[in-house]
Amino acid sequence: MNSFQANEKIYLFDKLNDERQNCKVGLIYQRLDQTNEYDIFSNDNLSDDLLTFLQILSERVRLKGFNRYRGDLDVKDDLHGEYSYYTQYQNHEIMFNIAPLIPSTKANGQCIERKGLVGNAFVCIVFQEGDTEFIPDFISGKVTQVYITVQPIRIEEQLYYKVKKKQKFQNDSNQYCFD
Repeated sequence: MNSFQANEKIYLFDKLNDERQNCKVGLIYQRLDQTNEYDIFSNDNLSDDLLTFLQILSERVRLKGFNRYRGDLDVKDDLHGEYSYYTQYQNHEIMFNIAPLIPSTKANGQCIERKGLVGNAFVCIVFQEGDTEFIPDFISGKVTQVYITVQPIRIEEQLYYKVKKKQKFQNDSNQYCFD
C-alpha cells in the first residue's frame, strides 16, 4: 500500500469516528458531609433531585439486551445493575455509568466494581447535596480528567442545577474541576 492509500484510509477512519463517537460519563453522588472515596461510592440510592437531573440529560434504559453503546456496562447478565441512563446527541452516544446503580460489595473499605466503571471515564459528574466541597483527590485514580460538580438548588420552589466554574488543581495539572 502506498502512502496515498494509507492516508486515505486514515482519513476515512477519522471521518467515521468524527461522525459517530461513543462516550461514557461517570456519575457519583456526594451526600452532605461526604469527603472520602468510600463514603461517596457507598451510596446505594438516588435522590429525587438526581433522578430529575438524569431524566433531563438522558433516558433510563434496561441494560440486559441493550444493543447500543454500553459504556463498558454488562448487557448480558445484569452484573452492573438492571438500569442505567443513555442518550444520543448529534450522532454521539453517551452512556452514564452511575455509581449508586452499579451493584458493589463494600469489602475492605472499597467499592471496587463502582470505582472501576466510574473511574475509567474521562469525565465524571459529581452530583452534590448541599454545599459539600468536592476535591478530585477524594477519588483515587488517574483516568478521569474532568470533574463537573452539579448542585440542585431551589429558587421560589423551582428546581435548578448549579454547575460550578472551571478550576485547575495544583497537585495534578491534568485534572480539572468545574466549581
